[in-house]
Amino acid sequence: MHDNKRQHGLTLIELLVGIAILGLLTSFAIPSFQRTIERNQTAALANDLLSTFLLARSEAIKREQRVVVRPARRWQQRWLVYTDTDHNGGYNPRAGDQLLVNAIPEQPAVQIVPHGRLQKRLTYTPSGRSLVALNPGHDYLELKRGQAVRYLCFTALGRPRIRREVCS
Repeated sequence: MHDNKRQHGLTLIELLVGIAILGLLTSFAIPSFQRTIERNQTAALANDLLSTFLLARSEAIKREQRVVVRPARRWQQRWLVYTDTDHNGGYNPRAGDQLLVNAIPEQPAVQIVPHGRLQKRLTYTPSGRSLVALNPGHDYLELKRGQAVRYLCFTALGRPRIRREVCS
């Protein structure tokens, strides 16, 4: 007599074919996921910088004095926001300048490329305007990682906004 019990499970060949298909699907998904990570990190840093400039602008209005946003050395490493009571653009606590923000980027893999006047600093006046007239197509920050790019653009008066296209 034959025993008609069915065996349940996979053969070795079926298991290897399944693993090969899974590996193939994963190889297609990983690059797409990497691009998503790059886009999200770039957008997060752009939002951090946007909020920094908006804070500086509102603090200048609220305090009725100049407020400066500038890189400590390079935008990539750290940026500062401080009051500029002696109107020289530099941070001088002895002159009464007050440090408002000392930020380290949370996305160090994202490159920050300053263009125009933003290589040095941006000073807001008590009216919330930029101390010097900005050229919207020339004075901006470019943030990039891989294929992900964001631009922090400024109006002639210094109001910031984020764009996916080059500032104009």
